[in-house]
Amino acid sequence: MAFTTRRSTLKISGVFIRFAAAYIGLVVVVLVGFGLAGVQPNSGVNAGVLIGAAWWSCLAFGEKNARYFTSAEKTRVVWGMVTIDLLIQLAVAIPLLGSAGAFPVGALLTGVAFVMALHAIGIYFTVGYAGKIFAKQQAKKLAKAGA
Repeated sequence: MAFTTRRSTLKISGVFIRFAAAYIGLVVVVLVGFGLAGVQPNSGVNAGVLIGAAWWSCLAFGEKNARYFTSAEKTRVVWGMVTIDLLIQLAVAIPLLGSAGAFPVGALLTGVAFVMALHAIGIYFTVGYAGKIFAKQQAKKLAKAGA
């Protein structure tokens, strides 16, 4: 009886779950850490967390599947991450603005649109760059195996 090892794969939905979990988890950890240190976080912290979550999720896909995203998958991943990010931003912004009294919908939409434009650009380039890094890692592995 022969046993074969089956390599587990990661679906696109798994990338989204990893991204959302990492993004939310890292934001909480960073905010708590900054709070304990008495430091006020800025938008750069959020951008770093966003890029880290996207980076890790994309490289996990590559490692699990021994390949990177196809062009169509990359498009789905970028739009999916942007959508997840938008939902998280709204989940934070709406209660904060609502608790301030009058609900300034225009200010909310303008602020979220600006932040989302920046985040979408960051996600797009992170997904693309992670693919280049993954390709370099794979090339090194192949060269090492062939040596």
